[in-house]
Formats: sequence, C-alpha cells, structure tokens
Amino acid sequence: MRLGVLPEISETPERDNHAEVRQNDALYKLKSKRYHDKRRNVRKSRIAVADKILMKNKRTDPLSAIPGKVINIRGNAVTARFDEGTFLCETSHISRLYESDLTSKNEKEYEENKRFKTTYSTRAESI
Repeated sequence: MRLGVLPEISETPERDNHAEVRQNDALYKLKSKRYHDKRRNVRKSRIAVADKILMKNKRTDPLSAIPGKVINIRGNAVTARFDEGTFLCETSHISRLYESDLTSKNEKEYEENKRFKTTYSTRAESI
C-alpha cells in the first residue's frame, strides 16, 4: 500500500449469476447422490400402494401375523391399514406379502385341517 494515496472502489459490472449457481449446485447434488447411493447399495423399494404387507412388531414376533394393506407411500414412509388401525412406518420395517405366499400358506392350513378332521372323525367312529 502506498502512502498518501486514498483507496478507491473500482467499478465492476454486476453479474446476475444466481441461475448459473443454482444449476451448478443441482448438478453437484445429483452427482453426490448417485455416488453415495452406489456406495451404499441403495435400492428402490418394491412396495406399492394396495400391496399386502406384514409389519415388524418390536414387542413380540419379528413380523405381525395379520396382513395389512398399503394406503399411501411418501418417500420411505408407508401408511398402512390393519385391523387394529392405521400405522405409519418406514419401508425397512415392512415385508411385502406375495400372493404365492398366501396361496401356499392357505393350502398348508387346508391340508392340516383336512388331516385333523380325518383323524378326529376316524377316532370318533372307533369309539
């Protein structure tokens, strides 16, 4: 700094670069999200509205025995309706119930009930 000289403000043209900054920021966020999702093996949830689900029960069994139905999905939060009421929980606490699971389970129950009735009726006839 030279002595005896007053500082001056130089005239610089104003630039409106807000749009450019926002665009660069959005691009950086997108690249960062892709990188971290790849590193953490993030997958999109397969649960959709109207799916039948089982919800994790923290006090008793790992999953509740009563199936519910998905009403709404918002991000990773799922709203589901069960017999006891409506619940909101994360997708990590939900297991999708496939129709093949229901069919095979119902067939097993039917076979067990059929076997029980046959055994019971056979015993009743012998008495």
